[in-house]
Amino acid sequence: MLFRLVNGIQVKIEVGGQPKRYESSIPNQLLRFYKQLIEESKLITAHAIKARSLGEDEAHKTLKDIIT
Repeated sequence: MLFRLVNGIQVKIEVGGQPKRYESSIPNQLLRFYKQLIEESKLITAHAIKARSLGEDEAHKTLKDIIT
């Protein structure tokens, strides 16, 4: 295992391999939230993306709301 600086960031590299890239990385998750908001025709703001990432943008209903 080697460490190499790439654009000033230390990257872990398997011997003879390339830097590992993960699909679930933070930038990919933010891009997925951004695309979801676009598909839902919602206003794209930093607050909207943050709320989506924290699960705070979903409308929650109580049992009382469902019954009445």
